[in-house]
Amino acid sequence: GASGTNTGTITCSYTANTTSGSRTATVRITAAGATGSPKDVTVTQNFGGSDDGGYTQADLDAKYEAGKQYCIDNPKDCGINVQSDGDGCAILESNLDITMPCIDVFGTRLPIGLNKFTNKEDPFGYYWKLNLE
Repeated sequence: GASGTNTGTITCSYTANTTSGSRTATVRITAAGATGSPKDVTVTQNFGGSDDGGYTQADLDAKYEAGKQYCIDNPKDCGINVQSDGDGCAILESNLDITMPCIDVFGTRLPIGLNKFTNKEDPFGYYWKLNLE
């Protein structure tokens, strides 16, 4: 146990969860004389022995590649509906980057790109960063 005054950060460490399921713990925070004290906080650790949900990098890479290929083969199933005005304005690259050399913004045609990236908090989702270069 540690002590302090006013606001602060509580840091906990834990060993890898090598069980076959998630595990939970309750952390009790007590402040003598404080309203709402003690306060219980439930912490859940996913199974698999790591803090990334139990997936190895190889698992994430394989799922990413499988999802990417599925969306390349079936773009509409993934909510990808790229339309152009007939002159090939938008290009969906094989790595799921999107290049739009001629996006129309209030009557002005501008180049724009969307670069696919992996969000560590949602490794199976699809996310893009705006690239105006």
